[in-house]
Amino acid sequence: MPSDGGNFLGIFGRDNRHFLNTPYTKSCRNEVRKMILSYIYTAFWVDMSDNIIHINKLSLILQQNQENNYALKILKKILLIIGILAIVGLISIWDIFDRGQFYSRHISADEQKEFYMYETWEQQQKAFEKNFGVEKYKFPRKKVSEIKLFKNTFLTSRLTSKTVSNLNKSDLISFFNNPINFDWSETTWDLSESEYILRFYDDKDNEIGKIWLCLEDCGMTGSIPFSPNMKYGGLSENGRKNINRILTKILTE
Repeated sequence: MPSDGGNFLGIFGRDNRHFLNTPYTKSCRNEVRKMILSYIYTAFWVDMSDNIIHINKLSLILQQNQENNYALKILKKILLIIGILAIVGLISIWDIFDRGQFYSRHISADEQKEFYMYETWEQQQKAFEKNFGVEKYKFPRKKVSEIKLFKNTFLTSRLTSKTVSNLNKSDLISFFNNPINFDWSETTWDLSESEYILRFYDDKDNEIGKIWLCLEDCGMTGSIPFSPNMKYGGLSENGRKNINRILTKILTE
């Protein structure tokens, strides 16, 4: 008979299959399998849940980014439109000022006394006539280097510039300093009604004179600076013919 020690070695040393196949060990193995499978299952779904949460968060972030990008694009468009409107508005204001006269013309005290401090129109007209051809009142009172003709059109006036030839330049200066081309008639009109604007420049390209021509509707002229040679600005019959002849020559040069 083997001793107890021999039985122990027989069971755990030389042949342990009998022990591993006992109901107890089988039960243990099943429990271990269940625990492992449960752990794997739990870990798998926890990991999947975390991934789903991360995916949802990422989706929300992407959606927010898309919404932010869309809002940014809308904001850029709004700012662009505002910028364009502001530029157009500034250009429009500049153009209106450029073609019109939005500042008071300064008339010296001597000129006021010489031409305007009278009780009747007859006295004032005599004062004008007395100064016809006086050198210091000849338009535009400075030496003219260049004259440019512009159409009085909104925003595009400066694009219609036409430089007057030397021959026509002399004709224009002579025209506006000849009282025969003007009469004493007056009418209510506005500078914006003029069809053309003549700008006079010195040799440094400074604007030294400006004349508005309202030909079709009113036959009037406006000038800066003032000259008694043009009376009150109304064109005589001969004056209308002469200025139209000169303008036709300029426009067909």
